[in-house]
Amino acid sequence: MDFFPSVDAGQMRLHVRAPAGTKLEETQQDFAEVERSIRKIVGENQVDGVLDNIGMPYSGINIA
Repeated sequence: MDFFPSVDAGQMRLHVRAPAGTKLEETQQDFAEVERSIRKIVGENQVDGVLDNIGMPYSGINIA
C-alpha cells in the first residue's frame, strides 16, 4: 500500500553507463547524444535543463 500518491514532478532520471575504460571525452559525446535524443523526442520546449554527472563511480550511494 502506498502512503503517498504518485506525483508527476515533470522529471526524468536516467542512469547511463559507458563501458569501463571509455575515455572521458568519448563519454561526454555519448551523453550529449542522449540529451539531443531526449530533446528531439520530448520536444525542445519541454526541457528546461539537463544535469550530467560524468565520471562518478558506480554505486548505490549515487542513486540515493
